[in-house]
Amino acid sequence: MFEIYERADYKKIIAWVLQNWDKLGLPKTNQQALKFNILPFRKIGLHSLINFLIFSEKEPLVVLKMPRYREGVLAFKAIEDEAKNLEFVSKKGLLKENLPQVYKLVRIDNTPVLIMKAYEGKMLHQLLDQEESPTEIENLLRNGAAPLLTLNAPQEKTLATLESSYITNQLKTIIQFYPDLLKKIETSLTDFFKKRPLAKLNYPQVFLHQEYNPWNLLREQNGQIIVLDWEDALRKSLPFLDMFNYFTVAFRILFVGESPSAKSRKLEQKQERAATMLNYYKQFEKEYCLKLNISQELVDFFFIVFCLNSTLFFITDKRKEINYGKAWLLPLTNLPHYNCFENHLKQQMEYFGDQKA
Repeated sequence: MFEIYERADYKKIIAWVLQNWDKLGLPKTNQQALKFNILPFRKIGLHSLINFLIFSEKEPLVVLKMPRYREGVLAFKAIEDEAKNLEFVSKKGLLKENLPQVYKLVRIDNTPVLIMKAYEGKMLHQLLDQEESPTEIENLLRNGAAPLLTLNAPQEKTLATLESSYITNQLKTIIQFYPDLLKKIETSLTDFFKKRPLAKLNYPQVFLHQEYNPWNLLREQNGQIIVLDWEDALRKSLPFLDMFNYFTVAFRILFVGESPSAKSRKLEQKQERAATMLNYYKQFEKEYCLKLNISQELVDFFFIVFCLNSTLFFITDKRKEINYGKAWLLPLTNLPHYNCFENHLKQQMEYFGDQKA
């Protein structure tokens, strides 16, 4: 059951920010000329967050990020976690020019509000959706993926160990939501580990954004990428997961399409766009492994972890998106022994290609 909370009074919150503009140290501007509008946001989940853009006639100035609801522990925690994660990343120097600038975290009308700098540009998913040139598609993908090499850089010299029980325990938690998939997944995993037995895997712990994908990357006019939405980040987690998420979402944008014009492309055009991404993915995977000093032989093992981790992410109490979680679990029902992620994307090409046909 979803609890029903009182909606945040955003007009009251915006009015307070405008009244205290100078005290908050916000950009100097003609406050009489300020306007605001709401930015797109997810309308499902217990911690739905909402963004307002405050702008002058000439330029965007400030983004106010707040819970959609005035009460609720999860909503409060999401905003406060984002502020803490941004402060952590900044102090650790994991990202510099790619990090959004935070002005203040304040509490207004019992609602936490994160006040951040607004940036001019376009979201990467919009650019990928419309771009036709293979060269420019690769440039956009490269531009968006580059910050991962810094963000996921190992934080410590000591390695953590991934035991075989990790996968087993995750599957036990998940499968109660999807009992119809249990037999297929168990058969697929058993076959995979017969060919590639899982010993103790040593891996570097990395900072995990958890939602690193073109939907959360803003490309400024100068080409600089700003990474947004940090509320679900984990400070010590597994490598590869952000990388898989980035390219999975990029594939959906490039092959399936988002806008009506993109969805209406011919199948051959969609296949060419997806092939461009797959070719670049292979390059980036090598670069990522080299940067993190991880053997490429471990990529397939972490793809399994990625599928389980992503499913868990969407079945938690704060999201309860069971159907969406299932989509991330399905690759484990038919698992190849090598190049699991690449083969998964090729299977997706066939599936969506058949649907279009």
